[in-house]
Amino acid sequence: MHLVTLTAGIWLVHEGFPAQVRHLFLGHSATDIICFCQLRPEGLRVPGNVVFAALGLLANAAQVVFLKERFTGAKVHTLFDAELTGRVTDCKIALWQAGKNAAFRIAEDLVQISYRNRKFSIPTAAFSLNRFEKAVALRSNIRTHKPRGFGSYQEFFVNTR
Repeated sequence: MHLVTLTAGIWLVHEGFPAQVRHLFLGHSATDIICFCQLRPEGLRVPGNVVFAALGLLANAAQVVFLKERFTGAKVHTLFDAELTGRVTDCKIALWQAGKNAAFRIAEDLVQISYRNRKFSIPTAAFSLNRFEKAVALRSNIRTHKPRGFGSYQEFFVNTR
């Protein structure tokens, strides 16, 4: 088990100049990001091409706006956990990147979303960024990475080594 901080700050790792960055990887914790890099090192081949940012458990719009303004040409990848918290965070990141927001609420087995004065419901078992984007007609171009069969990349790393 590892603890994930609740912070408004950002743990940020990159080398080179912000204009060089082509891929921005976002996660809840530095531990998950490091485990992802150990399992998928091919993304580290080009120096200065990638940046990693841990946003804490409660990511916020200000963090995303800061990263978007600093790394303007970067494609966003999310490494948030595979549980509902991570899947909702994927959606929040997509919204904040577009300068929008929505409210998410869990009721019984549904994720209830309030977005642009409309209400949407998606079953929790089927909830994902893709399903959310289709429901609300949003196109974010964000790439999500989820550890298959595990809740987080840290859990995946520990249990498969």
